[in-house]
Amino acid sequence: MEKYEGMFLLDSSRSTKDWEKVEAHVQDILTKNGAEIQLCEKWAERKLAYEIGHHRRAVYLLVHFLCPGPAIGRVRRACQLSDVIIRELITVYDEKATIAVEEVEGAGRARTATPEKKESTEKPEEAKEEAAEGEKPAEETGEPEPAEEPEPEKADEPELADEPDVVEEDEDETPAEAAEEAASEASSAEEPEPKQEES
Repeated sequence: MEKYEGMFLLDSSRSTKDWEKVEAHVQDILTKNGAEIQLCEKWAERKLAYEIGHHRRAVYLLVHFLCPGPAIGRVRRACQLSDVIIRELITVYDEKATIAVEEVEGAGRARTATPEKKESTEKPEEAKEEAAEGEKPAEETGEPEPAEEPEPEKADEPELADEPDVVEEDEDETPAEAAEEAASEASSAEEPEPKQEES
């Protein structure tokens, strides 16, 4: 027998009226098909992301159980025929994934938890010293120190006004076409522009 995890969405109106009867119904479906229930945990009633069979809210029930593989098809079929169960999801239980999820959730809770406030009698100098103790130099942590790059000074740079403009060549142009274009640009640059007479 293999361990499975089942998430059942149950009709919220029936669940609020008689929870024990609804829970017993789900457990009956599992036990009639040869399952041994290890955990049965009621989760909260929640609004569904979309309507499922005219239901907008559902109560979630998480069940861990041992069951022979061929019986899972019969369990799913019985759940589809049930009026109480809106939807079910049955997967093979993966303990490593569950542990990883619990660690991530625990780390998330630790990050979102507010740190305890220190006593107001503490002097600012002491707080700065404690903060400095918490920071380790890069040599102790084994990380290389980032090299500081000096900012370039713009005032000392010479201006390059005497250099000719660089002309980019088109990749599709042949060398002969490029030479003709350069010659025509050079001749137009040598000719002075005609002066317009003022009227």
